[in-house]
Amino acid sequence: MNPYNNINNNNSMPPWMDYAMWQNSALNPANILNAGRSFAPIGGPSFAAAQQPMAGNSNYLMNVNHQMIPNQFPPYAAAMKAVLSSVGNVPRPPPQQYLPAANANAASNSYEDDDDSVATEMSWDHPQWIPRDMNGQQKSPNKIRGELQRYIDACKADGSMTQTQIIDKMGVNSNSFRKFMNPKTYKDQWSATQNGTYWAAAKLLARAKYEKELAKMAGGKRKSVEEGGSSKRAKVASEKKPRAMVQLEALQLIERIGNVEGVSSRPVYDSCPQLVKKMKDFLQRPGMTKSIMCLALGDINSGSLNKFLMGKGQDQCGNVAYREGWVFFEKLRILEGKSKSDARLSNELAHPKGFSLEKARPARHIKWLPPHPTFGW
Repeated sequence: MNPYNNINNNNSMPPWMDYAMWQNSALNPANILNAGRSFAPIGGPSFAAAQQPMAGNSNYLMNVNHQMIPNQFPPYAAAMKAVLSSVGNVPRPPPQQYLPAANANAASNSYEDDDDSVATEMSWDHPQWIPRDMNGQQKSPNKIRGELQRYIDACKADGSMTQTQIIDKMGVNSNSFRKFMNPKTYKDQWSATQNGTYWAAAKLLARAKYEKELAKMAGGKRKSVEEGGSSKRAKVASEKKPRAMVQLEALQLIERIGNVEGVSSRPVYDSCPQLVKKMKDFLQRPGMTKSIMCLALGDINSGSLNKFLMGKGQDQCGNVAYREGWVFFEKLRILEGKSKSDARLSNELAHPKGFSLEKARPARHIKWLPPHPTFGW
């Protein structure tokens, strides 16, 4: 509030002047002998008539009764008069916004209209945020893809989340996720930034890294001095199985499936897309990874498995993962005691001899050449 606004009130003493100074000052209406005129604000007509500085001395003023009184105005009074006469009150600066949380209380004390606290947002929630590496360069889609795959494998290994749950957490559909995770979809890797999975995965990874660092800092500061606290931590640790134990259980399941007998590799009554779906669902089980899956399919290499999972239609019918995958999941069905599905029965009727395990080769066209001319001499 402008301190000079108090001059028109009954108590005309400004806040920067004590009572003794005001009593002997020209601001006191009792000292103004110009009858019939009320004391006007600084810069008004009564100010010029009632107060005249003495020539050569600005420390004293002379009132209308030709009495010298001390000039109690601050050094900036002359400039203040011009401002107040033209614009009235001095404009108050606008309230500060987007202050850090540490300075929010200080700002609220300075300005009464301001909010008491200002909510802070994480960097990855900002619309202009870009994922960057340690060198300050934007992370390429290939790098985000690799980090996301390692994050998915880690979550499935410790049983915290499945791939489907991670996709739901990112807020993308499965088609966009599948296109982004297949590097062959894009001729130029930077074209993958047009896929929403790139930005959703980058934000998910940044948030996961931040939460991991917070948990690490909290774990370092925690002191196990109370017996109750240590027993509580031991109880939580016992409820959550370690990663090695989860993977051991997955390997034991693979061993039990392999011990099932009486399953032949021919005929195959699952199409390639049906078998791909079974493999992806099985990979979402706790502790299951692609390396364990390759071991379960006869120790095939990961390239064959990845190529089969990214196949379209029956174009991967000649892949070794197709034949071994059929045997594996047929043993799993028998081990779990499940009956044949409707799709399986339909395939048996449509393909009594099973699906072909050989990829159709394109016909070879031999170019005909005329016989070499012979010349008789």
